Amino acid sequence: MATDPFGYFDALRRHGNVVRSELYGGFYTIVGYAAVSEATRDGRTFSSEVAVDGTGCPVAGREGYGGTRLPSAAARSGFIDTDGPRHLHYRRLLLPWLTPRAMQKWEPEITKLAAEAVESVRPSGSAEIVNDLASPVSAAIVMDIIGMPRTLGQQFSEALHHLIGAPPDSPERTAAERLFGAVLVDVSAAIIERYEAPSGEDLISFLCRASGPDGTRLTPDDVIEQMRLFLAGGLDTTASLITNTLIWLAGHPEQADRLRNEPELWPLATEEFLRFTTPVLGLARTVDTDTVLDGVELTAGDRLLLSFGAANHDPAEFDTPEEVILDRFPNRHLTFGVGAHRCIGSNMARSVFQGVMPVILANCLDIRVDLDRAVRYPSVSVSNGWLSVPMTFTPAPEPVVPPPYSWRSETNPSDASQEAPR
Repeated sequence: MATDPFGYFDALRRHGNVVRSELYGGFYTIVGYAAVSEATRDGRTFSSEVAVDGTGCPVAGREGYGGTRLPSAAARSGFIDTDGPRHLHYRRLLLPWLTPRAMQKWEPEITKLAAEAVESVRPSGSAEIVNDLASPVSAAIVMDIIGMPRTLGQQFSEALHHLIGAPPDSPERTAAERLFGAVLVDVSAAIIERYEAPSGEDLISFLCRASGPDGTRLTPDDVIEQMRLFLAGGLDTTASLITNTLIWLAGHPEQADRLRNEPELWPLATEEFLRFTTPVLGLARTVDTDTVLDGVELTAGDRLLLSFGAANHDPAEFDTPEEVILDRFPNRHLTFGVGAHRCIGSNMARSVFQGVMPVILANCLDIRVDLDRAVRYPSVSVSNGWLSVPMTFTPAPEPVVPPPYSWRSETNPSDASQEAPR
């Protein structure tokens, strides 16, 4: 699966849209578009709850509930591992920071950061995509939003990539865990300090002033829990999207030229690369009540892996799903999910991607990627990313910053999955 996830999904699909495995205590992988969409929308029947809270304490009545990860999580990873009023409460707290209008104010800074990142490698004609081009911009913007030093974002991004990509019990994993922990210590220290005087305008200070679902003030542990999710969600997925897109464009130079010459394609092309690459390939659910999904009987307590990657390549929903069609429309991909659990960071991902990619293409011509030397994540059950991808290119004679284009609008008509939480 790690070497060819979408080919693996196609092989699974020949056995049906709901496929059983006995690994990890037994679970079902959902690969059909209609079934994934149905289960993702129905948060009552298909629960995201985890059996333990953010501090690892058991939650009564949720024994056996494994949250959104498979194998099951050892602790709750932010509000993503909750349902109902608690989930909706945290969404309402965080959403104003991530709306299209909120992200619009960051777009000049995104373009500036993209230009700086590209200029650091342009004269040499070579780059390592993940760390030189794909990660720095989102890392800096995330740190700016939470009011932490940008250098910490780079450290966290590096630690996160290696934590995901390093084999268990390896020296690389141990080093990544150490760096990851050190960054979290710095973030936790900032949270505790701001909790005493939460007067700042950053997201951490805002959460330190906020109330929880029960009306009482959030505790420092509550804020730390949400920050872990915000950092992980904001740093890895967008980097994977940029990296996989550049890999594809290196193999299709005529399409890269088309995007350079027709910037009006970017709104639809963004959705197509989101569909085709699917940075988060799947998330887990627990069946809350007996039900039937795509003709398969499921029992309360069953674990599911909702495969967004398989759904996005389902020929029952998409014509020629293995082809990238830059102006594909409609494009009802499930990369961000649908319904109440739709990804809250979708607007940030789009803003960073649409700010970074035109700058890369304008300054890096004749892109070539060395996949023989590239290092993929060894496990891609969730994160469809890379640890390292070498790239060479013909440098533009002078630095180029493409002018802003009108696709930076408050609403995106190509995103048919933008729904209000239900």
